[in-house]
Amino acid sequence: MIRKTKKYDNIWLGLGSAVVLTILSFFGFYLINQSEFGSLTKFLTALQLTEMFSSVVSLSALPNLLLFFVFIWTKRNRSAKGVLTAVMLITIMVAYLRLG
Repeated sequence: MIRKTKKYDNIWLGLGSAVVLTILSFFGFYLINQSEFGSLTKFLTALQLTEMFSSVVSLSALPNLLLFFVFIWTKRNRSAKGVLTAVMLITIMVAYLRLG
C-alpha cells in the first residue's frame, strides 16, 4: 500500500521553520531589552562582553519545543525531524560558542 504524505510534511520545512523561529525569538529578546541597549549593535556587543551570547541563543531555541509538538500532534513526523535537526545544529553552535 502506498502511503500518502501529508501536505507540509518534509524535513526542509521543519528545519527552515525552526531556524526562522529561533531568529525571531532572538530578536524578540532584543526587543524586550531594547530600552537598555538601544541599537542592535550595542546589544550584540553587550552579549559578547558579558559572555551571554550562547545563553541567549539557547533560550531563543526553546520555542522550537512547541513547534516540534505541533508537528507531532498533527502527525507531520518528517517536519518534526527537521525541527530536531535544527535544534541539534543550534546545540552544536552553542557548544562551539561556549568552548571556543
